[in-house]
Amino acid sequence: MITSFLDGTRRRKQFNMDDLEIYWALYTIIFYLWFRKTSLRNKIIALIIILIVPSLKGPLISTGLLLVNLFSFGYLNFTELSINYLFNTCLTPIFTGYKLPLKATIIVANYPTNYIEYMANQLFCNKKICFVVLKTAFIQSRIVQLYYSKENVLFVSSKGSFDTTQNIIRDKIEEGFSIFVYVEEKYHRRPKKYSVQNLRQGMFKIAKNLHIPITPIVFDHIDHTFGILEQSTYKIFIDKTRFVEDIDYEMEQVHKLYKNKLKKFKIK
Repeated sequence: MITSFLDGTRRRKQFNMDDLEIYWALYTIIFYLWFRKTSLRNKIIALIIILIVPSLKGPLISTGLLLVNLFSFGYLNFTELSINYLFNTCLTPIFTGYKLPLKATIIVANYPTNYIEYMANQLFCNKKICFVVLKTAFIQSRIVQLYYSKENVLFVSSKGSFDTTQNIIRDKIEEGFSIFVYVEEKYHRRPKKYSVQNLRQGMFKIAKNLHIPITPIVFDHIDHTFGILEQSTYKIFIDKTRFVEDIDYEMEQVHKLYKNKLKKFKIK
């Protein structure tokens, strides 16, 4: 049973969670408890958990991040320190391809494989970008509420709300925001970490209807063993911004882009 639990490949097929994701979820929960009005007893228990659980499997980035933020810097610097530490100390972001356009666009990206990779969104935090999050994505929706302001998060329903979603996106575009959305469907059923599932049609249809250009982005995946990083770089490819004329054709091109780039990203 323990072996099965520790087997990332088998567990990911059932729960779509690997060790890094579990640690990040734990880290976020502890952070939430610490800065809410919880009792000193609960805070002490939280610290014991975050210190003991990781020690069972080896040193973890999340433990160091937590302690540094709690005892040295505090709440206001949390996001900035986390991003700077992870992506500029433990990893080096490498951007290739084109630059993000100055005008509003719909950014279509491949899904992360764990919650720490969601932090890569914040590499664009100096841009006026609104992140689309499904209301049913329980953990992700709560994480983004910790790191992004309300104007930078757009919660949408997964079914029966296309017109509503399109109208909301139109409003955000008119306010000068770009829209960021993960477009893979059933991403939790990927047979391998660097595989690509079929894409959802919704955002491509909205881009065509509103005549808003799309900008495909391909994010690398973080390789690790029980939370210990196995790489020194984090690659991000930004494709050319263009308008959607033929939805099926554009989806096919973006899918090929994800597949080809992730294949190259896999070779560290």
